Amino acid sequence: MESAGSYEQTAFKPHIPGNILGSRNLPHECFHCHKIKPPGAPPSRICKSQKRFNEDILQNVRASSEIAPSGLSVKEEMIYQQDDFVRLHMCSISVAMECCIHEGRFDANQKFMRIGLQYLANGDGNPAKMFTLNYGYSGDLSDTTRCSSVQYKTMAKKYERWTGKPGFKGVLQSTCLPRLTYPIPIYDPLCNGPIVTGWYDRLKSMMDNGIVHRLLDDVWKPGVMIIKGKKWIFQERSREVLFAEYGVRVLY
Repeated sequence: MESAGSYEQTAFKPHIPGNILGSRNLPHECFHCHKIKPPGAPPSRICKSQKRFNEDILQNVRASSEIAPSGLSVKEEMIYQQDDFVRLHMCSISVAMECCIHEGRFDANQKFMRIGLQYLANGDGNPAKMFTLNYGYSGDLSDTTRCSSVQYKTMAKKYERWTGKPGFKGVLQSTCLPRLTYPIPIYDPLCNGPIVTGWYDRLKSMMDNGIVHRLLDDVWKPGVMIIKGKKWIFQERSREVLFAEYGVRVLY
């Protein structure tokens, strides 16, 4: 899986009150449409859609939720943490979706995937362990509405340059409840590609143990997040070390 976003991020800051309804740990993208910003652009730079979104939604979110110790509303805090969690686990989610498609032999252009995440509000603050996997299932796109927002269209468009690459089949609409919708790139499995069975249990085990991937030098590297000062920092670990420590095999 290649990156269509800022999956190189290795340091995650604590969340604080602000004017953006999205994680501050996505500094290289517009928080709404996920369009990559020019090098050196300030993190606060947002598109018109994001500005309207803030004006329409942020006030209501804050008004309808209690305030957490961080100074954020409880709803804001959950939204920011889900942004971080899905980005940290995106490589594993993508491989799991490939396994699901090949196991079920369905067309990604006719199906969507719904991934149910449960928020763990009393965790230790590790951005890779703030949710647990409750369920994952596919459905027909005719039974739902394909996301037509600026966000989804902009993100999906990034994968158009992959057309014609060996094994690339397109993108799968994946909704990570309670709020995020992402296009997931899908490939045909290679002879040494991802396993086909058992993907759900492996994905859940990786999420529950905080095993993530970061894109370093164009290669997805497994590891965990460790706290240093006020930040959570990615620490690369080999598959063998992860299995010895957690008893979990990564999903490929």
